[in-house]
Amino acid sequence: MKRSRRGSMFLEVCVAMVVAAVAFVAISRLLAVSGRQRHVMELEHRARSIAANTMEQVMAMAWDDLTRDKLQPKQKSAEAESLPDGTVQIDVVEHAQPAAREIQVRVQWRRPDGTSGRPAQLTAWRFHSERPAP
Repeated sequence: MKRSRRGSMFLEVCVAMVVAAVAFVAISRLLAVSGRQRHVMELEHRARSIAANTMEQVMAMAWDDLTRDKLQPKQKSAEAESLPDGTVQIDVVEHAQPAAREIQVRVQWRRPDGTSGRPAQLTAWRFHSERPAP
């Protein structure tokens, strides 16, 4: 008995189109997830850059200006506004022996989905120098 191959080409083309459509949907979802992850990584990088820039500015200040009261205005950073709900916190801890100040900079922000992003935090120590500034 001979079988008829009529319509088999049409059936093969339909199956191939379904397979291609499923592959297209899977790849498009993968690209969407990848795009969201890239955006979050860019925000994390921006938070680390803001923390580093803020710490550099604080460390360049004179010893007498390194107090919580004088650093409060620095916490309202224009750079932090580039992050969703971005805030910069600067804390100074006094240490007596030897005369030193521990400076902590923390940048907090929110992810696009509303959850808290990984905060960028830096800590530096500044020791008091007895010699006058040039």
